[in-house]
Amino acid sequence: MNNIKLVAFDLDGTIVEMYTQNITDTFINTIQYAIEQGIVCLPCTGRAIDTVPSLITQIKGQRYIIYSNGAGIFDHQEQKHIYHNPMCKKTVHEVLAILAPHDVAIELFSMGRMVIPRYLTEDLEHSILPFHHKQAVKNGTMIIADTLQDYLLDETTHIDKVNIVSLPPEKKQELETLLRGYPQFVVVSSGGTNLEIGSPNNNKGIALEHLAQLLE
Repeated sequence: MNNIKLVAFDLDGTIVEMYTQNITDTFINTIQYAIEQGIVCLPCTGRAIDTVPSLITQIKGQRYIIYSNGAGIFDHQEQKHIYHNPMCKKTVHEVLAILAPHDVAIELFSMGRMVIPRYLTEDLEHSILPFHHKQAVKNGTMIIADTLQDYLLDETTHIDKVNIVSLPPEKKQELETLLRGYPQFVVVSSGGTNLEIGSPNNNKGIALEHLAQLLE
């Protein structure tokens, strides 16, 4: 273990059951032990910062989060972003225009926070939002906008990615095929029901490389 300097781990579908906060004690204890040996351990996830399970962020010595599929790195001990590579605003508008004819639930991720249109919160109990997204609405960490287009009008906003949630299989396949025809963004899926659209200039690997350089 002495040769290992950094360990990054995925969340959903890897150490966490999809769209839950459940983590085994064995995993937590292993990460705690690794940190005590001087190894930097961090989640490298498509999630927003505040939906990373607190069982991880409360581990003594755990410091960094790579969020939004590598769009940024957050130092939660210092409470600051140490790296951010947002999407081009023009591209975000293009994505929303492409999706406009489709009846789907769309979120934006902005500097590690989720942004949703207000209508998705009107009946939260029956909303199609994933569980941990509903929790973000309830605890006030979700940004609620009248419309996503309204949110984009603010010149100070920076977008990590566009997220489409709770897609039926046929609709997911249709949209994935459609969106992959555009070179100005990339499309990935971390689960069976979502699609994530981001910049071709960022991913988890690029963010990890940047963090490794910062820690040298």
